[in-house]
Amino acid sequence: MNNPAVRNGLILIVAVVIAIIVLGFLTTLLSAIVPIAITAIIAFVLGRLSVHFNLMNFIRSTRAAKPAEAAAPVKTVEAAPKAALATEKPAPAKTAPKPAPAAERLADEPKKDSILLDPDFEIKTPEQIEAEARQREQEAMQKAKGASEDAIQAALEERRKRLLGGKE
Repeated sequence: MNNPAVRNGLILIVAVVIAIIVLGFLTTLLSAIVPIAITAIIAFVLGRLSVHFNLMNFIRSTRAAKPAEAAAPVKTVEAAPKAALATEKPAPAKTAPKPAPAAERLADEPKKDSILLDPDFEIKTPEQIEAEARQREQEAMQKAKGASEDAIQAALEERRKRLLGGKE
């Protein structure tokens, strides 16, 4: 490395390689990341500005206004006398009925026959639930003991016919 020309040449090559890498990074930044960032900022600002704007009501109102405008007849000014124009009033446009506000819909009284609003509802204790389960098990065992073997076979055969659609 005693030769200054070789050293200067290597420094120049390293500088060019670093410049190419930096330019490639800047190109990527400007071509991909910056447009996405700008789009994200615009979307965020528009989203914050449109918090109190209901797009569905806007679309409904424009849909309701279009048939009313189309139904109004078009009159020519040249054919009608000026006195008739002064006395004639255009027909008022019909507007769609407004839906009831949510507060009014929610203010309706609940049904009195609902089981969820039963004032006499009693919560069972775990002991009561176990006793009821044991009682139902005993009833099921009694029914099973009382059924004859022929009745069980007949029920199974009927179920097999029902499942197979009457085919054997």
